Amino acid sequence: MNSVGHKSTSQPALIEFLVFSVGGIRFGADMEQVSKISRREDENRAGQKIFNFHEMINFKKIDCSYKSPKAILLKDCNEEIGILVDSPEGIISRTARDIQPIPSSIKLKKGSRAIWGATVIEDDIILLVDLLKLCNN
Repeated sequence: MNSVGHKSTSQPALIEFLVFSVGGIRFGADMEQVSKISRREDENRAGQKIFNFHEMINFKKIDCSYKSPKAILLKDCNEEIGILVDSPEGIISRTARDIQPIPSSIKLKKGSRAIWGATVIEDDIILLVDLLKLCNN
């Protein structure tokens, strides 16, 4: 109840995630961390450092052929870098209730520790990744 005695009808805060695929696995990155999405060729010409997502996340054994590669440029990273992903699908909005933490019993490798949660969209699991944590590893 608020100070006037009425029930509060405020909606839960929404978090927007950019959904993309790498190696057939769907990921979501907080849009607050994304500065720009562009073609890899554009960023290579601009001298931007571009890293493959699957190598940073320690999924090196996954067969990753980037069919529709895009570079995600990050805000607030220590250096100007881009992360190469495949098939950006769009943006989804979730509330904190829609997000499940990664169980502590799952032992994650160094780069994959940036995966902090998961959400479900149409019976499909989206792994949530902290791109800033990934680039600072």
